[in-house]
Amino acid sequence: RGLGDVYKRQGLSTVGLKALPSETNFMFIDLENLDAEEFRQVMANQGILIRGIYRDYTNWSRVSMGMLEDVQMFVDNLPIVLEKLS
Repeated sequence: RGLGDVYKRQGLSTVGLKALPSETNFMFIDLENLDAEEFRQVMANQGILIRGIYRDYTNWSRVSMGMLEDVQMFVDNLPIVLEKLS
């Protein structure tokens, strides 16, 4: 796993979210009671493009690893986005 994966997992842990284990360039994040499409929309408003609902998994978001700067932007905006959705 790369540094981007470490940053993402630490960022998720900080806000109380978890992701499935992954050996790929993306991870599935459990948004618990949040809607993945709403999460995607608010992230897009912050300038971060991620995938919304994937098949029937309405509270899971697929997030690619990307460049470290993109990962840092995602992690930095997680608390802001979650606050907007609460």
